[in-house]
Amino acid sequence: MLGRNITFNKKFLNLRWVVGKVIYRISGKEARTLSHSLLQARIDLEQRAIELQSQQDELDYLRNSRSTRIHPYVAEALSLAAALAEPKTVTKKRFSTGVLNGKFTKHGSDKETRHKYAETYSEILDGIDSPHILEIGLGSLNGFPYGGLAPGGSIKAWREAYPEAVIVGADIDPDAVASISEIGFVLDQTSDQSLDDFIIMVSKFAPFDLIVDDGFHDPHANFRTLLKIFPLTAAKGSYVIEDVHNSLINFWKVIAKTIDAHLEVRDLSTDRPDTDDNFLLIFTKREVGI
Repeated sequence: MLGRNITFNKKFLNLRWVVGKVIYRISGKEARTLSHSLLQARIDLEQRAIELQSQQDELDYLRNSRSTRIHPYVAEALSLAAALAEPKTVTKKRFSTGVLNGKFTKHGSDKETRHKYAETYSEILDGIDSPHILEIGLGSLNGFPYGGLAPGGSIKAWREAYPEAVIVGADIDPDAVASISEIGFVLDQTSDQSLDDFIIMVSKFAPFDLIVDDGFHDPHANFRTLLKIFPLTAAKGSYVIEDVHNSLINFWKVIAKTIDAHLEVRDLSTDRPDTDDNFLLIFTKREVGI
């Protein structure tokens, strides 16, 4: 028994000696070198992660930003063509917000806060006590493009300001349409069939003194909707496309030459210089002989 303990103790001592030697071997210069290498590797990995995230952020911006959707060469060509087009960009004199004053903000719409549109709409509807209003884009919290606000804010503002008005709303989100107390229809602005079906249903409420496109803020949807629905505008009514990005103004000036309508580009960027989509496109029917 004693011999067995001695043998075990020798093995134990030998093990401690080996471990001690290992600790000694990496506790000197080698340990410091290894520690420095590991620290540098970690710094390099963290820096690489930052670079990769930066590249991903740039890619996301290029993919999603409206300011990058027109190739620079195309933008240059549009600029040359727009210089020959009729529509001019204007900044309008101040107009009283009238009965709309505070209504949009009260009901959760950004037409008075982020965008100063209330004055323009008061001007368009001035003298009309019971306007017919059609608004496309009601707001959505269900992840649809350009959503983010609770549905129905501006619809409620229209109703409070004009109690006797005929108000119709449309949106691609069925939940948004179902949530409003006004007449509402589901509409996909990228679909000709959906637009054709919508026109059949909504024509009974036309002509409209004001049509507002606050839906899908991309030209392919805006132009398709304009071509289909503009005829429902009253003779002295206005068809307004909201939140137009400044990079698309020349595009719209050229496009306006292809349709039988007068376009006013209203620049409201001075109201909020940090916003790059504070432009309104106001289409009206041409007077006979003009």
